[in-house]
Amino acid sequence: MTISPGTQFKRNALSVAGWCCLAVLLGIQLQRMIATKVYKASVPRMLNTAAAIHQGANLADVRFQRDSGRTLDPSDIVICKNTRWIH
Repeated sequence: MTISPGTQFKRNALSVAGWCCLAVLLGIQLQRMIATKVYKASVPRMLNTAAAIHQGANLADVRFQRDSGRTLDPSDIVICKNTRWIH
């Protein structure tokens, strides 16, 4: 049984469309992953900079919570020194 050229073209076109969709989805996922990694790398640096202003303060722990649409602002940084909270 031979496949007609029209049927073969349709199958190939469908395969190409499927691969294109997968490539787009993979690209979107890669972009999200890179953005998350960049964000997680920049937060400790920003916190260390803020902690350096206060003598005796050290970065002890960093925790991340997803909050879409929100960015870290320097006013969000809270430094605990000798059980007192300093903004």
